[in-house]
Amino acid sequence: MKAFLRQALWITLPMLISVATLTAQTTAQTPSKPAAPVAKISADLGSCTVEFRVTDMLGKPIYNAKVKTLIRYGFMNLRKLSLEAATNAEGRVQFVKMPDEVNAPLEFKVSYGKDSAIVTWDPGNNCEAEYPVLLYKKMKGQKNTEQ
Repeated sequence: MKAFLRQALWITLPMLISVATLTAQTTAQTPSKPAAPVAKISADLGSCTVEFRVTDMLGKPIYNAKVKTLIRYGFMNLRKLSLEAATNAEGRVQFVKMPDEVNAPLEFKVSYGKDSAIVTWDPGNNCEAEYPVLLYKKMKGQKNTEQ
C-alpha cells in the first residue's frame, strides 16, 4: 500500500507543479486594461505641445468633449488656422507642433453638451503644457434642477 501511495505521489506531483506554474504565468501575462491612445492634432507650426484632460465633477474622464482653437500667424497675423479635436476615452486630447511664439495667448474652448470652459495658453511662457479641465456632465436619468 505504501509503495502504491508513493508511486501515485511521484506521478501526480509533477503534474500539480506544472499546472500551478502555467496558472501563475497566465495571470502574470494578462495585462490590465490597455491605455487608450491620446487623441492628437497637429498644427505644423512649431515644436510646442499642449494637452488637456477633461473630467466631470466626480473626476471621471469625459469622452468626446470638443476642444477647439483659432491660431493667427504669419505677416500681420493674416493667416488663420482653426483646429478642433475630441477627447479619447480617458478624457485626453493633445495639440502638437504648436507655434513657439504668438502675439497674443491662444484661447481653447472646451465644450461638452451645453457646458464649456475657456483655457488660455501662452506657448512663450510654457511650451509643454498640460491643463485639467472640469466640466459639468449631466448623468443619464438625472433631472435638471436648474430654474
